[in-house]
Amino acid sequence: MSTAGEQSEDQARAAALIDLDSAASTESAGVLKVGGEVDLLTTPLLKSGIEEQLAISRPLLVIDLSGVSFLGSSGLAALVEAREAAQGKGTALRLVAGNRTVFRPLATTGLSTLFDLRETLEEALAAPI
Repeated sequence: MSTAGEQSEDQARAAALIDLDSAASTESAGVLKVGGEVDLLTTPLLKSGIEEQLAISRPLLVIDLSGVSFLGSSGLAALVEAREAAQGKGTALRLVAGNRTVFRPLATTGLSTLFDLRETLEEALAAPI
Protein backbone atom coordinates (compact mmCIF):
# COMPACT_ATOMS: atom_id res chain seq x y z
CA MET A 1 0.00 0.00 0.00
CA SER A 2 1.17 3.51 -0.70
CA THR A 3 0.97 6.30 1.79
CA ALA A 4 -0.67 9.67 1.23
CA GLY A 5 2.80 11.21 0.91
CA GLU A 6 3.77 8.73 -1.82
CA GLN A 7 0.51 9.41 -3.65
CA SER A 8 1.05 13.17 -3.60
CA GLU A 9 4.63 12.66 -4.85
CA ASP A 10 3.26 10.56 -7.73
CA GLN A 11 0.66 13.23 -8.49
CA ALA A 12 3.34 15.92 -8.50
CA ARG A 13 5.54 13.85 -10.84
CA ALA A 14 2.58 13.18 -13.11
CA ALA A 15 1.67 16.88 -13.25
CA ALA A 16 5.25 17.68 -14.23
CA LEU A 17 5.12 15.21 -17.15
CA ILE A 18 1.82 16.22 -18.76
CA ASP A 19 0.31 19.55 -19.69
CA LEU A 20 -3.45 19.94 -20.10
CA ASP A 21 -4.98 23.17 -21.37
CA SER A 22 -8.64 23.83 -22.14
CA ALA A 23 -8.37 27.57 -22.73
CA ALA A 24 -9.22 27.21 -26.44
CA SER A 25 -12.69 25.81 -25.65
CA THR A 26 -15.73 27.65 -27.00
CA GLU A 27 -19.48 27.43 -26.45
CA SER A 28 -19.80 24.89 -29.25
CA ALA A 29 -16.55 22.93 -28.86
CA GLY A 30 -14.53 21.70 -25.95
CA VAL A 31 -10.82 21.69 -26.66
CA LEU A 32 -8.30 19.82 -24.53
CA LYS A 33 -4.72 20.44 -25.58
CA VAL A 34 -2.41 17.72 -24.30
CA GLY A 35 1.36 18.02 -24.13
CA GLY A 36 4.15 15.88 -22.72
CA GLU A 37 3.97 12.20 -21.87
CA VAL A 38 0.79 10.15 -21.72
CA ASP A 39 1.67 7.00 -19.79
CA LEU A 40 0.51 4.98 -16.79
CA LEU A 41 1.46 7.77 -14.37
CA THR A 42 -0.18 10.64 -16.29
CA THR A 43 -3.25 8.92 -17.76
CA PRO A 44 -5.42 9.63 -14.67
CA LEU A 45 -4.84 13.35 -15.23
CA LEU A 46 -5.78 13.00 -18.90
CA LYS A 47 -8.95 11.13 -17.95
CA SER A 48 -9.88 13.88 -15.49
CA GLY A 49 -9.35 16.54 -18.13
CA ILE A 50 -11.53 14.67 -20.59
CA GLU A 51 -14.25 14.14 -17.99
CA GLU A 52 -14.25 17.87 -17.18
CA GLN A 53 -14.70 18.72 -20.85
CA LEU A 54 -17.47 16.16 -21.35
CA ALA A 55 -19.29 17.44 -18.26
CA ILE A 56 -20.02 20.62 -20.24
CA SER A 57 -22.60 19.74 -22.90
CA ARG A 58 -21.24 20.76 -26.29
CA PRO A 59 -21.66 19.14 -29.69
CA LEU A 60 -17.90 18.62 -30.19
CA LEU A 61 -14.85 17.70 -28.13
CA VAL A 62 -11.42 18.00 -29.71
CA ILE A 63 -8.46 16.40 -27.98
CA ASP A 64 -5.37 18.04 -29.43
CA LEU A 65 -2.49 15.59 -29.05
CA SER A 66 -0.04 17.55 -31.20
CA GLY A 67 2.10 18.37 -28.15
CA VAL A 68 2.38 14.76 -26.96
CA SER A 69 5.93 13.37 -26.88
CA PHE A 70 4.96 9.82 -25.79
CA LEU A 71 1.66 7.93 -26.04
CA GLY A 72 1.54 4.66 -24.14
CA SER A 73 -1.07 1.92 -23.99
CA SER A 74 -2.83 3.42 -20.97
CA GLY A 75 -3.23 6.66 -22.94
CA LEU A 76 -4.67 4.74 -25.87
CA ALA A 77 -7.13 3.06 -23.52
CA ALA A 78 -8.13 6.46 -22.11
CA LEU A 79 -8.84 7.72 -25.64
CA VAL A 80 -11.05 4.70 -26.36
CA GLU A 81 -12.91 5.36 -23.09
CA ALA A 82 -13.27 9.02 -24.09
CA ARG A 83 -14.78 7.95 -27.41
CA GLU A 84 -17.33 5.76 -25.65
CA ALA A 85 -18.18 8.48 -23.12
CA ALA A 86 -18.56 11.09 -25.85
CA GLN A 87 -20.84 8.81 -27.88
CA GLY A 88 -22.94 8.23 -24.78
CA LYS A 89 -23.44 11.98 -24.43
CA GLY A 90 -24.07 12.57 -28.13
CA THR A 91 -20.82 14.53 -28.45
CA ALA A 92 -18.63 14.21 -31.53
CA LEU A 93 -14.99 13.47 -30.67
CA ARG A 94 -12.04 14.44 -32.83
CA LEU A 95 -8.36 13.86 -32.21
CA VAL A 96 -5.59 16.07 -33.52
CA ALA A 97 -2.96 13.47 -34.32
CA GLY A 98 -0.73 15.22 -36.81
CA ASN A 99 2.54 13.95 -35.41
CA ARG A 100 4.16 10.53 -35.72
CA THR A 101 4.41 10.10 -31.94
CA VAL A 102 0.62 10.00 -31.72
CA PHE A 103 -0.42 8.64 -35.10
CA ARG A 104 1.88 5.62 -35.08
CA PRO A 105 0.51 3.96 -31.90
CA LEU A 106 -3.04 4.65 -33.09
CA ALA A 107 -2.31 3.12 -36.49
CA THR A 108 -0.32 0.10 -35.32
CA THR A 109 -3.03 -0.88 -32.83
CA GLY A 110 -5.79 -0.41 -35.40
CA LEU A 111 -7.38 2.33 -33.30
CA SER A 112 -6.94 4.99 -35.97
CA THR A 113 -10.08 3.67 -37.68
CA LEU A 114 -12.16 4.34 -34.55
CA PHE A 115 -11.42 8.06 -34.41
CA ASP A 116 -12.03 11.15 -36.47
CA LEU A 117 -8.38 12.16 -36.87
CA ARG A 118 -7.27 15.59 -38.03
CA GLU A 119 -3.86 17.11 -38.75
CA THR A 120 -4.39 20.44 -36.96
CA LEU A 121 -6.63 21.97 -34.32
CA GLU A 122 -7.91 24.47 -36.86
CA GLU A 123 -8.94 21.64 -39.20
CA ALA A 124 -10.63 19.75 -36.35
CA LEU A 125 -12.67 22.79 -35.34
CA ALA A 126 -13.59 23.80 -38.89
CA ALA A 127 -14.87 20.42 -40.10
CA PRO A 128 -18.64 19.96 -39.99
CA ILE A 129 -19.99 17.81 -37.18
